[in-house]
Amino acid sequence: RQDLLFTLDEVQQLFAETFGRPLSPEMVNQFHEKTDGWVTALQLIQQSLDRTSHYERGQSPAVTERESNLLATAFQQSELDIFDYFAEEVLQFEPRDTRMMLARLSLLDRIDPAICDAALGIKSCRDHLHALARRNVFISHTYASGAEEEYRLHPLFRSFLNRWLTNELGANEVARIHKECADYFISTGQWDLAVNHLTEAEAGSDVARLLAEHGAALVGSGRFETVKRSFERLSQE
Repeated sequence: RQDLLFTLDEVQQLFAETFGRPLSPEMVNQFHEKTDGWVTALQLIQQSLDRTSHYERGQSPAVTERESNLLATAFQQSELDIFDYFAEEVLQFEPRDTRMMLARLSLLDRIDPAICDAALGIKSCRDHLHALARRNVFISHTYASGAEEEYRLHPLFRSFLNRWLTNELGANEVARIHKECADYFISTGQWDLAVNHLTEAEAGSDVARLLAEHGAALVGSGRFETVKRSFERLSQE
């Protein structure tokens, strides 16, 4: 699967040579980052550009200034296409329990089987994760953080599942699950992950307390962006 993901150069070549639509390095970077190099998503973006832009075959294939202004809109539309694809081609073929499990897992940046049992109420999570990874349901086994066993959802699929879960359970229930995840990370001393989940739960006073107690340690360990992002979402009070 990893070998099939497109590199930056391959994304540039795909649009310039196959689609006949050269993109600026900026746009190539954006599309690569948003899709993680997944070629189906890149094709959906191209289809959306064809529907949205004023490009005509007789003109230069390069992206014009006018088209450049439409790219943001086009990408939003292609995201909707991608989400439709996920819903139709992936989720509808999964049992209800699996759908809910995937949606709950989408609240985690890095998926450790230990937190599945402790905070998400998913029993035999390790076995489920193995099975999903073997079937390549947009979840992969990774050792990026040095953990013994860890999984990661494809960024676009994770984004879709976040929205799907909120529609299914409601914002209040999703916030409650984020708080349970935060409690787990607090108990294990993983302050950066705890702060992230409390921020998503919009638990401002808890975020402020954690930052007051552990903010200096987080900055000292290189987690400045975590502190900055959470701090900026706090109310003035």
